[in-house]
Parts: sequence; structure tokens; C-alpha cells
Amino acid sequence: MTIALTYLNLLVALTSALFGFFALFRPTLINPRADGSAGEAFFARMYAARAVPFGLVAGIAPLFFDGWPVAALLF
Repeated sequence: MTIALTYLNLLVALTSALFGFFALFRPTLINPRADGSAGEAFFARMYAARAVPFGLVAGIAPLFFDGWPVAALLF
């Protein structure tokens, strides 16, 4: 069961990071009504700045490490 949850976590975390890339480079794929204004560009960059690094770390860290630091990261 633990292995299944680890790989499910990897899938969900990498999907989050992928959506961060989509929001950064093609915001209209996420929001079809996006018109490319400065506010929307700022939001896309802000979302990607959070989603990409945290998604990668949250997906990969449980594969190589265990213990309370990884649990705190995922929490």
C-alpha cells in the first residue's frame, strides 16, 4: 500500500508541476478566457513559481528519503 501511495503522490505532484508549466507558457490552455493582460501574466508566473518547484520536490523526495521531514514537506 505504501508503494502505491508513493507512486500516486508522484503522479499528482508531477501533474501539478506540468500545469504550472502550462500556466506559464500557454495560459489559455488553463483559462480559455485569458487575454494576456499584465495581471494574468503575473498570476501565471506566480502560480508556476510555486507549482513547479514544489511539485517536483513533493513528487521526487518520497522516492529517495523517508521520515518526518518528508512527511512535513507533504503536509
